Amino acid sequence: MSGSKRVEWIDVAKGVGIVLVSFGHLRNGDGESVWLPALDAPIDAIYLFHMPLFFLLGGLTFSRRGGFKAFLVRKAKTLLVPYYVFSLYFLAKPFAILLIPSMRAAFQTSHDYGIAHQFLDVLVMGNGLWFLMAFFVGECLMYGLTSLTDNGRMLAAIGMASVILSTFVSSQAGWPTLPFQIVAGVKAAGYMCVGYVLKEWLKAIPRGRAGVSSACAAIVFLTLAVPAVAGIVPDGPALLTASVAAAFLGTFAVIWLCIAVGSCRMLAYIGRY
Repeated sequence: MSGSKRVEWIDVAKGVGIVLVSFGHLRNGDGESVWLPALDAPIDAIYLFHMPLFFLLGGLTFSRRGGFKAFLVRKAKTLLVPYYVFSLYFLAKPFAILLIPSMRAAFQTSHDYGIAHQFLDVLVMGNGLWFLMAFFVGECLMYGLTSLTDNGRMLAAIGMASVILSTFVSSQAGWPTLPFQIVAGVKAAGYMCVGYVLKEWLKAIPRGRAGVSSACAAIVFLTLAVPAVAGIVPDGPALLTASVAAAFLGTFAVIWLCIAVGSCRMLAYIGRY
């Protein structure tokens, strides 16, 4: 969506998502609250939905324009190139520690900063700015899926199945990890499918109804998120169900809120650029 066709509340929602991601990174790169431990629970709750929000918004704006070659080049420039350029930051740490071993304590993390491990982790496994790699995989899967079928119910079913399957796989300790964030890419494609199917419906929702829907979704989200974050929900199917439900509820609470608000110049600017 470009020029006059841009939908401002989508940019606003992206801006909200960026603010939430920034808030979540008050913890260190390994998710350890060594500086502000009191914010641990709110950050855990935000982590249930802030990336699904981005992925679902990606479905709202997805387009196959220009054919596959042009699509692949465009996505490589906007996702893969930034991934590898900005992920050099992660490779700077092991070199710094190699030259000045005392710096390890300053990072306040138990992460393995061995050079070989970091190169494999960042360049092959996609664990630098992982969401860029996952988004690239998700976009490519979306191109294939939407080329095969334009049936909304089919795409929605595939999307839900992808989210549930990838959430289950990523929760299994000890399972082999696939390179290039493939599992996260499948999850991204799942949320994108849902957004792609619902985009016209979401655009047509009246602002008043969106505000009420946002409040209801937020309340239900909190009833699921608080027990999940507090460890009350046991591991297994119950936690998987609560996590997936909370991801969708948090995502739609934000989207509906942004539809209700309609316009916010600062957040729209952040989301657009």
